[in-house]
Amino acid sequence: DDLAAARGERDALAAKLRTVERRQADEAAAAASLRSQVDALRRKLEKSESEHRDELGKLQERLDAALDEGRRHKEKAAGLQAKVKTLTNI
Repeated sequence: DDLAAARGERDALAAKLRTVERRQADEAAAAASLRSQVDALRRKLEKSESEHRDELGKLQERLDAALDEGRRHKEKAAGLQAKVKTLTNI
């Protein structure tokens, strides 16, 4: 009778152990999947950041060129105004 009870308890504990092991395997698989997703998102973010840095650099170059051109036009306009003033005074 005690032997049967002990065997029943052993079988119940073995079943619980199998359930826990299955859960652990499922959770390990889910964790691996999440790590994979995180890695993919990290790569996507790094690519996006790199593209944005490149685009920002290009925009900065365009801005610098436009500012330089604006300064040249301003200097040219000042020179032309000086000529007009000189010619008006003649």
